[in-house]
Amino acid sequence: MTHAQMEAFQYLLQWINKLVKPNYILLFKYNDSLMTGKFYKESVEGLPSGIQNLRLIRNSEESQWYGEREITNSHLLFNFINGSRLQDFSDKYNIRLNLKYPEILFMEISQFVSNLEGDPVSQFTYDVKNEESGLKIPFLMTDSNSVFEPISLLEEVPTN
Repeated sequence: MTHAQMEAFQYLLQWINKLVKPNYILLFKYNDSLMTGKFYKESVEGLPSGIQNLRLIRNSEESQWYGEREITNSHLLFNFINGSRLQDFSDKYNIRLNLKYPEILFMEISQFVSNLEGDPVSQFTYDVKNEESGLKIPFLMTDSNSVFEPISLLEEVPTN
């Protein structure tokens, strides 16, 4: 899957986590390593979408910096946040009937997002943990051709 599709997977999983306990996180494979992490961050500036979208900003004095900007309809997540893709998913899968079966939730989310197209919000994966070595890093920069493979859902361990 592309980074944008993994963002959509994360968005749907977070939506489902509001309906079910235990909550789940996604285990995925990247460059032959099993990892967990987040494919987008939530906005720190309180943007209406709630999604952090850092973009280059330049002023008239040729200074530049990165700041948050609202996502646009070119981003795959835009259609989830504005309800159309979320409604499509909800219409296709009666998710409430399968909340007890994480393997079914995983399969349905995977099938739904695997054919979607759109731009990713970020080129980073955040709060990454290599599940084999235990290495934790705050972010991982990936290129536009990166391929991710969803592997499973893990029960989220609450942090204190």
